[in-house]
Amino acid sequence: MGWLGDMAGKRDVRLPLVMMAGAALIAMLCGMVMLFTASVGVAIVMLFLHEIFKTFAPICFAATMNNTPAHLRGSVMAIDQLVIQFVSFGLGPLLAGILSDLYGGATSIRYAVANVLGVLIVVAILFLAAARLLYGPGPAQAHGKGAA
Repeated sequence: MGWLGDMAGKRDVRLPLVMMAGAALIAMLCGMVMLFTASVGVAIVMLFLHEIFKTFAPICFAATMNNTPAHLRGSVMAIDQLVIQFVSFGLGPLLAGILSDLYGGATSIRYAVANVLGVLIVVAILFLAAARLLYGPGPAQAHGKGAA
């Protein structure tokens, strides 16, 4: 994903952020299919695709570094990593567990994880908002390519 984001960023600096939004939505859809399919084979393929498309972190880190002053990059990455680790590995499983307990029943974990996957819709919206706020609504040239 990182190489693809770099190639897209050479055309338009907003494209890596748009790609991350698309990857988040595809990851969510693959996860939903994985959770609700009756076929083990389909579930395994969807899990594999889900894991590939949710690896948008390298593009996210590159976008963060491109928009952070040099003297703040270490601090920004430290905070970025702290938030990512806390939210994804801390709050995600906790929220899925709480929802599973609330729903109850034999398949409650399936619906709880589906609800947690729904957070990727918010992630996609935030990536698109970041692309617009950082670079504006019109075509944006890559850094160092004749920007006025």
